[in-house]
Amino acid sequence: MSLGLAAALGAGLGFLPLLGGPGYETSVVAGLLLPALAANAEALRAVSKSLQSTRSRGEGISLGDGVEPYSRPRDGVNLRALDVFGHGLWSGALIWLTFVLMNSLHGLRLGWCDPASDLELMLLGPGFGALLAGVWGSVVGLLVRRRIRHRLQRGQVVRPRSLRMLALSGALALPLGCVGVSVLRFLTSPMVFAYDPFVGYFSGSIYDTVINAQGLLTYRLGSLASLGAAAVIAFHLELGPQGKLHWLWRRRPGLTLLGAASLALSLGITFNGPALGHYYSTADIKHELRGHYSYGRCDLAYDASLPRELMIATARDCDAHLRQLEAFFGARGPERVTAFLFASGQQKQRLMGAMNVYIAKPWRREVYLQAQGYPHPVLGHELAHVVTGAYAKGPFKVPGRMWGVFANPGLIEGAAVAAAPDEDADLSLQQWARAMLDLDLLPPLDRVFHLGFLGENSSTAYTVAGAFVEWFRTVYGKEALRRWYGGESLDSITGKDLRELEGAWRASLSEVVVPPAAMGVAKARFDRPAVFGRHCPHTVDRLLNEARSLVGSDPKGALEACEEVLELEPENLGARLARAKATAARGDLEGARQQYRKIAGDARLSSSQRAMGLEELADLELSQGSLEAAKATFAEVLRATVGEDRMRSVELRMDANDPRARSAMVALLIGSSSRGRDWIDAAGQLGRWAATEPHNGLPEYLLGKNLYGNGRFDLAEPRLIAASNKRIANAKARAENWRTLLFVACARADIPQAKRAFAAYAKEPGVPAARLSGVRHFAERCGAE
Repeated sequence: MSLGLAAALGAGLGFLPLLGGPGYETSVVAGLLLPALAANAEALRAVSKSLQSTRSRGEGISLGDGVEPYSRPRDGVNLRALDVFGHGLWSGALIWLTFVLMNSLHGLRLGWCDPASDLELMLLGPGFGALLAGVWGSVVGLLVRRRIRHRLQRGQVVRPRSLRMLALSGALALPLGCVGVSVLRFLTSPMVFAYDPFVGYFSGSIYDTVINAQGLLTYRLGSLASLGAAAVIAFHLELGPQGKLHWLWRRRPGLTLLGAASLALSLGITFNGPALGHYYSTADIKHELRGHYSYGRCDLAYDASLPRELMIATARDCDAHLRQLEAFFGARGPERVTAFLFASGQQKQRLMGAMNVYIAKPWRREVYLQAQGYPHPVLGHELAHVVTGAYAKGPFKVPGRMWGVFANPGLIEGAAVAAAPDEDADLSLQQWARAMLDLDLLPPLDRVFHLGFLGENSSTAYTVAGAFVEWFRTVYGKEALRRWYGGESLDSITGKDLRELEGAWRASLSEVVVPPAAMGVAKARFDRPAVFGRHCPHTVDRLLNEARSLVGSDPKGALEACEEVLELEPENLGARLARAKATAARGDLEGARQQYRKIAGDARLSSSQRAMGLEELADLELSQGSLEAAKATFAEVLRATVGEDRMRSVELRMDANDPRARSAMVALLIGSSSRGRDWIDAAGQLGRWAATEPHNGLPEYLLGKNLYGNGRFDLAEPRLIAASNKRIANAKARAENWRTLLFVACARADIPQAKRAFAAYAKEPGVPAARLSGVRHFAERCGAE
């Protein structure tokens, strides 16, 4: 029966998203199901076999209502624990193998992602988990057999139903207990990932598509050592007819030493978990980071390699964020907040389990981010989760059913997006929502403010939730928003249900104006499948990252990686662009041009996506000295582009008529096909350009902008001030110079200069309203507005 159930699970789960064949998600689901199945099957088998072997031959012996007649054991044969142990291993292995074989049929149906890595993950995850569970089930079965023999020896009643319930509860006790340990670590430390004896590896974040399970090999070495020690112990144990366990010295000292060594190895790996990357406490993480700085109500724990000046500025911004968020929600948040700043996404993933996803734990009043310049683009968003935790109920301080145990991700993220919108955005939340409405991409709110939120692509889900919460606060006020977040129903707060409120919100979107060029960007951004709608997201994204990193150093390897991606996702735009770049890096410029033109002419893509191909083609022409061809192509790009940053970059490249300017622009913004962008070469060229044109502020601005981007605020500020006192012909570059000067001055606590920069920026014509609103939001925190 257990094998049939394993086969049904393997076959049935394969029809669900991301479970169509071996892989990470399949390994997690199998790790939750197969060990429970193996442990229960083995424990129940032991009970059934024991009851059958002790059933009385005499009829009519009644031991109570509903109780089958049994007698004392007749055979007097000892039961060897090693036999039970071996059967548990065999049972677990068969259950795992049956599941994998049936699930692999879906791999043949849909196409395999990465067979070697996926099968390795299945083996080291639920494979070992099923083996351990089979052994654990056999241990429970042995103990239940002992109980049966003991009770029969004493002439006591044996109740089969009770024994089966005892076996089931015992079989599940250890797997559930191990899950409980992982939950406890999740609650009491920054960790969101978990290594579990039965489940295997859980990365912790559903949005991270690049999985790092490197610690699983050493973790399973500990599992193997545990099985070895258990086997040696079982070799020396027997269960007697009277229900007593006997330790028998087998006179195998070598085997005993092997068992002792296995036990020592297992314990050593367990207790050295932090050194091996299996688990970390808060103290472990702070010890590795080593940096600490406090300002106001914010405590920063940061990697000591990060610039101290950047961390001081971030701590000040963190404290100001808290005041700004409390003003948005109209109530005070927690007294203190801790922000963990990691040096990179890789370090953050290793220490707490999320690489490209930022995390907040409101109940711990902590946020976890990798350093990303100043001002940090998502610090306010994550702090919003902590602040709103003061208004929520339940152990996790989030809204949802059963005191937040079944969370409402739409309300959680919507409140944070509305309270701390993207300060670099060129369109408002309501404009993006209107664009989705016009494109028929706006999902119904009963899906967004429910677990269906996770079924949307993240850009859509976050934007829609944030836009609605922003509208709700505007119409009904701060207190109403806090009450909703605190668990009150919308009907009791507003007298309307979600459907009625959605109708009113959608009606309000009719008054929102969206630039025509934004529609192509919106289609590219929102008309994408969620991670659950992709077949091989982990393999595809890993290969794509590899291809991009190899374009300059190993274009042949990059091409091979791109081809692998395109076999799995034939229309992957990132892979098509990377393939064209790698083709150019190998010297086949005409081949690269043809690929870029094919992308630019692909009617299946949005206008914004086609413009990406055009932009790369224009860069290629400019780097090869074909100025007129590049200008014409850049002009096409501008017609399909929205966004100050991208438009400014295109305009500067298009206007690079002077040879000195063009050479500096190519080095800074395009780079060579073999080395990519070269900041050192660009800095030298920009310096010479500035010296030859003392009245032109553009080279000074470009130097200051890139020094700021590299964290050198002390060197950036004089360059940006000098640029502001000279002529910058490009209006977007002139506005960006003021904006960057505002950031640098605030980072250095130069408030008079920051006020000057913000006042000038606010007067610049043509700055999008959403962009100006974001800069004003920042200036308020800095004290420059």
